[in-house]
Amino acid sequence: MTETLRPLEQSVAAAKILNDLLDSNRRYIHQPLSFAYVDSVYVMLTHCFEFFDYCPILLITSPLEGCGKTRKLDWFERYCNKPESTGNTTQSSLFRIADAHRPTFLIDEFDTQNPESQAAIMNILNNGFQRGKKVSRTDRGGNGAFEPRSFEVYGPKILACISADNFSAATTSRAINHRMQRKPADVMMPKLGKLNGADLKRECQLWVQDNKERMEKHVEAGVYIPEKLSDRQGDAWEPLIILSTFAGPVWENRICNAALELHNSCKADTISSHEQILLHCRDLLIERELERISSEDLALYLNNQNDWQEGYNQNLTKHKLANLLRDFGIIPEVIHFAEKGKKYRGYYAQSFEAAFSAYLPPLPPE
Repeated sequence: MTETLRPLEQSVAAAKILNDLLDSNRRYIHQPLSFAYVDSVYVMLTHCFEFFDYCPILLITSPLEGCGKTRKLDWFERYCNKPESTGNTTQSSLFRIADAHRPTFLIDEFDTQNPESQAAIMNILNNGFQRGKKVSRTDRGGNGAFEPRSFEVYGPKILACISADNFSAATTSRAINHRMQRKPADVMMPKLGKLNGADLKRECQLWVQDNKERMEKHVEAGVYIPEKLSDRQGDAWEPLIILSTFAGPVWENRICNAALELHNSCKADTISSHEQILLHCRDLLIERELERISSEDLALYLNNQNDWQEGYNQNLTKHKLANLLRDFGIIPEVIHFAEKGKKYRGYYAQSFEAAFSAYLPPLPPE
C-alpha cells in the first residue's frame, strides 16, 4: 500500500494543479482532449472523494488490445491517492483493503479475470459509487467461526478492459467511459519510465487541506448539472464539476462539455431489451410516418431486426411484446385499420411519445 505523502508547506492554486496534470497527460497519453480534462480532475478527486456523496467509476475501454489502456493506468498510478492495483489481490482482501485504506483501485484486464474475481470486483464497483453503501460478506471472526461483516467500499475506481459490454447497465450508469483508440504509427509518445508524480501528489494534498471548508460549503450548496444528464449521470459528474469550479470558468466549461460529450458513452454497449425495442419502434414510426400499427406487424418488424436477433435471440410474440411495452405505460388497443377493412389490436404512434422522451436520447437536428 502506498503511503500518504506529507503535503507541501506552500499553498497552490487548483488551476495550476489541473494545468500541470493536463500537460503531463497530453505528453504521455494519446487520446481526445476531453478525456485528458476528465483524467486531470479525476486525479484531484482521488485525493478528496470523501467530501462527496458520489464517486464515479472511470472505465477505460478499447475495441482491441494495444490502445493505451495499461499505459493510462500507469499514468494514474503516478498521481492518484493511494493507488492499489488488483492484479495479485485475492477476492477476500479486496474488501479489507477498500474498507481499511480507502485506496484508488486500478483494475487492468478485467475481461480476462475469472468469474469469481469479476463478481467480487463488480460488487465493489456498484456499491462503491455512493458514500455509505457497504458490502456484506462472511468473514472469519476472532473465535475462528465465520460471521457476517460489512465492508465500506466507497471510493475511486479506474478499470480497463476490452469493451464496456462486460458490464451491466447498473455499472455503466455509474461510470464515465473513455473509449481508447490505437495511436497512428507516426505518432510518437515518450515512455513513462521514471515519471515521478510525487510533487503533484503533494500539491493535491495541500490544496485539499487548505480548502476543506470551501469544499464542504460548495458540496452543500450544489452546482449546475447539464440538463441532458440523467439523475444517475448527474450524480456521477457532480464531484468532477464541483472540483472544476475551483479552477475557474475555463475548467468548469471543459468538464461540463466533457459531461455532455461522454454521459452516454456506455449506452450502446449496455442497452437493454426494453430500450432496444423502443429504439426500433421510434425508427419504424418515423421512417414510415405511421399513425398506428398492429401488434402483429410491429412484432414481425422487431423480429426481423438483426441486432435484436443477435443480441437477444428470441422470437417476440404479440403477447411478449405487449408485456414489454406495458412496462412503459404503452397499452395495445383495438384499432380500426381502414386499409385492411378490419379491426386489430395495435398501438397508436402517439402512445409511444412519453416513453421516447423519457428513455431515449433525443434525435439529432435535421
